[in-house]
Amino acid sequence: MKEFKIYTKLIKIVNETRKTYEINILNRSGIRLYFLDNVGDIEVLPKFNSLINDNFITRVKDTLGVVTDSGIGFDGENADGIKYHLKLGPYDQKEPAKYFPNTHKLMSSIEDYNVIADIDLYQNNFELDYRVSYDKWCSPNFERAYEMMQRYKQIIQS
Repeated sequence: MKEFKIYTKLIKIVNETRKTYEINILNRSGIRLYFLDNVGDIEVLPKFNSLINDNFITRVKDTLGVVTDSGIGFDGENADGIKYHLKLGPYDQKEPAKYFPNTHKLMSSIEDYNVIADIDLYQNNFELDYRVSYDKWCSPNFERAYEMMQRYKQIIQS
């Protein structure tokens, strides 16, 4: 998996804070990630819309007008008790200001992407002894998020 540079620093800060204050129970433990990627020279909006029921897209278009952007969202929980909010969709030139309002002008290569995933993985009332690294909770969830993005790319590219 790709290395997250800030990840190590954040884990260290969380671990030090938990140790200093002997925090064992977290009301909400989570990570939220935005994945940007490029799936090649594919017109992503029509491809993405083809994954949604054509009858639904047609009804939206006939009722409200041409669909200029779309996305899909899921909320759920896995067998480990990890809850998630997942949003997937095409990514175009209007997206940076929406998703990254404070930093999009600093991100020179942001135009190189054409798909986005917003993945929020979390657990409520989570107990983890302060002597155990928070990485033990985060690592498998980073892996899940990364795997989801890879599967999303494969679907769009197929």
